[in-house]
Amino acid sequence: MDVITRNLLALKILSPGFRARDLDTNEIVSVKTAAYRVALLDTVVFLETKRWQFNKTTYIIGEVQSYSFSLDSLAIEGHDYTIGESHSPLEYYERSQLTGLLGACLKGGMRPSIEFEDYTGYGFYGPDTDPVFEAADCLDPSKRYDILTKLWVEYPECIDALVHIANPYIHRRIYQRNAENCYLAAIAIAEKKLPPDLDGMALWSWIENRPYLRALHGYCILLWSLGRFTEAEKVACKLLRLNPPDNTGVRFIIDNIHNKEPWTED
Repeated sequence: MDVITRNLLALKILSPGFRARDLDTNEIVSVKTAAYRVALLDTVVFLETKRWQFNKTTYIIGEVQSYSFSLDSLAIEGHDYTIGESHSPLEYYERSQLTGLLGACLKGGMRPSIEFEDYTGYGFYGPDTDPVFEAADCLDPSKRYDILTKLWVEYPECIDALVHIANPYIHRRIYQRNAENCYLAAIAIAEKKLPPDLDGMALWSWIENRPYLRALHGYCILLWSLGRFTEAEKVACKLLRLNPPDNTGVRFIIDNIHNKEPWTED
């Protein structure tokens, strides 16, 4: 029996198996093998023993040799942006409020604003269509997952699709690695073109910034729920610094995270 080693990127988790892109050929395949530990966006080394086609879909079976998350496998263009007006934290807070962790996160004066281009998915399938909104409004979890995974495969710059895939998994222990992969990918795609020394603000008021900020917020909550307090605090501070008006309410939880208080649903 011939065995062929395939390097795959998991695009959608199925039952059983997963849908994937062959990283060497760019072919989309459906893996019909039990792979319960493989998470969305994992890079999978797969030992293929058989393949066939049915209704234009290529199926393969074999054995998962290894799996891990790697940003290098994504190969997605980062988000374009422009630099806008500079702002100061004092536009949003009295100086007396900038104490403790909040003050530490917001130290410094005027900083430029980052304004991302539109990668929300609005209009991708036609005028006045919004698949992310459609998915968020869908009561069927399976259909919602189908809409979002399809959107991201066809439009990988749409990080809001990844964020909305991840959000339901935050507090479901067996699926949390799916959520972490999605958040990390979304954040990396948004930041890919940003200079590493750019200390700017990505304000919530600029609508196209919101998918990035939602990804950071979701990742912060995930890390907190996993008890990874140091990492969660770092992300919380980053989110506050990017968006001092704090529309996601991080200033109300950063002390709890710093004090290593366990996450609770309330």
